[in-house]
Amino acid sequence: FHYHRPAGDYADWNLWVWPEGGEGRAVSFDGIDAFGPRATVRFDGEPRRVGFLVRRGEWQEKDGDADRFVTVGETGEGGEASVWLRQGDAAVYGSADEVEYV
Repeated sequence: FHYHRPAGDYADWNLWVWPEGGEGRAVSFDGIDAFGPRATVRFDGEPRRVGFLVRRGEWQEKDGDADRFVTVGETGEGGEASVWLRQGDAAVYGSADEVEYV
């Protein structure tokens, strides 16, 4: 997962992720690159679809109201997916080149 906020205000933002039909959990961003913070998420087994939300803290705020999903293997290789997100944009991008900057 890669996340971009134009103002660069990333303090306390994290992910809530779950395998479709499974339990959710918090995941912290564990690195940063030119796009913004990034996180690698691993699941036991091989879920076909993964749900996620971007949130601040323990639900103080969400970036978007709707649950979003990515199909594993659709935007990556095998059991992987590459997810690129932009603040306020409901789209799920498969690469940084696809992200539309406004």
